[in-house]
Amino acid sequence: MREDVLEMILTATRLPAALGLDIRAFIAALNVARDRLRSVFDRYTAE
Repeated sequence: MREDVLEMILTATRLPAALGLDIRAFIAALNVARDRLRSVFDRYTAE
């Protein structure tokens, strides 16, 4: 994660702590979705 970009975004908001947690939670959810999709793709290959 680009901490410098995150800090730039957080300094432009009224609730930086809450937004920072929201952004990190969103990224974590995307990582879980990516991993689960990969396992589905591995299980059901083109064959």
